[in-house]
Amino acid sequence: MPSFEKVYSFGNITFSCDFCSGSFASVEADGPSSFTVQTLPDGALNGVETNYRTWFYFSVTGGAAGQTITITVDNMNPQGKMFKNDMRPVFKRVPSQSKWERLPQAPSYGYDDEDSKRFWISWKHKFATDDEIAFFAFTWPYSFQEIVEKCDWCEKQAATQGRIYFHREVLVKSIQGRPMEIMTVTSQEGMAQEPEPDLRAEGLYPHGGARANRFPSKIYFFLSARVHPGETAASHMMHGFLDFLFNPDDPRAKVLRNNIVFKIVPCLNPDGVSLGHYRGDTLGQNLNRCYAEPTIETHPTIYAVNHVLKMLKDTFNLKFYVDLHAHASKRGVFAYANNLPTWQEQVENMLFPKLMTINNPHFDFSACVFSANAMKSKDKRGESKEGCGRVAVHQLTGLIHCYTIECNYNCGRFVNPKPAVSGEGSARAASPAEMWRGPPPKFTDEIFRDVGKCVGVTTLDILSLNPWSRLPNSNNKTLADCRDWLKARLAAQPNYRTQIVEEKKQKQGSLLEDKKQPPKAGHGGSIDGISVRSKPLAAGTSGVTARRAPNGPKSGSALTGGPPRVASLAHGAGRISSRISLTSEQRSIVQESEARRTAVSLARGHRVGTVSVGASLHQLSLDTPAAPPQSSFSGNVQLSANFSSKGTRQQGRLR
Repeated sequence: MPSFEKVYSFGNITFSCDFCSGSFASVEADGPSSFTVQTLPDGALNGVETNYRTWFYFSVTGGAAGQTITITVDNMNPQGKMFKNDMRPVFKRVPSQSKWERLPQAPSYGYDDEDSKRFWISWKHKFATDDEIAFFAFTWPYSFQEIVEKCDWCEKQAATQGRIYFHREVLVKSIQGRPMEIMTVTSQEGMAQEPEPDLRAEGLYPHGGARANRFPSKIYFFLSARVHPGETAASHMMHGFLDFLFNPDDPRAKVLRNNIVFKIVPCLNPDGVSLGHYRGDTLGQNLNRCYAEPTIETHPTIYAVNHVLKMLKDTFNLKFYVDLHAHASKRGVFAYANNLPTWQEQVENMLFPKLMTINNPHFDFSACVFSANAMKSKDKRGESKEGCGRVAVHQLTGLIHCYTIECNYNCGRFVNPKPAVSGEGSARAASPAEMWRGPPPKFTDEIFRDVGKCVGVTTLDILSLNPWSRLPNSNNKTLADCRDWLKARLAAQPNYRTQIVEEKKQKQGSLLEDKKQPPKAGHGGSIDGISVRSKPLAAGTSGVTARRAPNGPKSGSALTGGPPRVASLAHGAGRISSRISLTSEQRSIVQESEARRTAVSLARGHRVGTVSVGASLHQLSLDTPAAPPQSSFSGNVQLSANFSSKGTRQQGRLR
């Protein structure tokens, strides 16, 4: 087995990676004040040859106050794209600067002349004091020791606050015997005395002990991180999520715990994180390609997670699977998701990332990946993405909401405007509307943690449980509006467009069939989710009142005040006054229509007359896939309503 030193001394200067998650292969002195650090490929400590070689984390001591040294890190994976965008490693000084920061100056970087696949970066460091211990890392570290300490913190929070249900256990041991823990977090409401199914027969829960209690009436949410050890942003996201979930002063956290059971695995790759790897485990394996057919001998942590997910799906109401990651090349915060067979499923699949955009200024919906190719393509090393978590878990469980959330190590492409929070007592959330000005900021550990918090807030929004939501103040005011917006995007994709067009044809055929039925006074029905009923009026008048059906769409908006009616038409003295709100389908027809004037026919078993509706008496809210602003429609618009024993419809929609 190869041997690698963890400490190198050159006169008064000492380099060390002899701590949890620390890593380098070797250090050489190029001169009295110049040093080259070689990165250690994943698996090298166990005699495994891999090409994962970017993570570094080490300390430097012994410098005199005012002394400047040059540090070059060599043998990295090609990272030119990231450093071209001013990527900088992080450092801290102990004891004077305990918080990690990016280097004050951008490092120089390049490729070795003889091997274009070997990348290097170089920077200068000036010691502030004689006793300074300077730490340097590829990005904000989060060691395995810190992960365990955060789990300890969660346990103490649950014990202190009360009414929080918290269960912590070792799910399985890694190849080198390190524990992979799983935490169950919810409120005590809805708890049954019966424990969850015991999976010890599958080789899980090696320490035995009591299993977590069941919560049969609650939704289950599975959250994991650090399958790739060097993607430390994942642990910072997890940290932010846990801070939010255990916040005793935020009503949103209480609503989350009261309605959802969170199954949390903070570290999927304990060996890799402890050893300071970049992407691999002890054997150099990329565990995020092993979900399809894991074994307990070679992929014990993934094997255990699969069994837990299958148990949760078979036994409880498992709704969400989210795996946290970081990304080197693609800028911003974004999601990898799946490509589902029907447009209805795909809209629901895309809804979670869409809401993330509203809740986090750095989340880039346009960078999200929902393609079928991304579910089966092979990476640079020939490994299929069919074995990655989000794809394999969808295949295993059938879940719609399966996501990989990614944070770039460096920065995003832009910053979203942040809508203000609404809801009773929302001022306590201290989240007014924000508009960022200037170039996108460099990502920090605080930004990563806020993304984790956003996962919790978005879960509340998608379940319509958020007491302090930003959604009402966003361009898409409601979940129904978000779904309409997503449906319009899908209509541009051939496979989904065919489904949407066919569904529209079937609906139109059904309406034409209804039209053939004999009319009958005093009957009603629903049109695209809007219930309509007729009512007898005094001689010489007739009327129609339309109200929203209980399960009808919430798109469209009444543009005048008054009672919550979708449309109200009253005929008398030769004219109609109106308040009209349209469904998204009707809006698109109005938008595309060339005809601006026809007739309005009100029938109640017999024809009662034809009247024009002047545009001055109402407005229409028009939504397009590209832009959501409202606009007024000038001209005359007409509505035709026919009543029948089967229900009511609007003849030919709006034309």
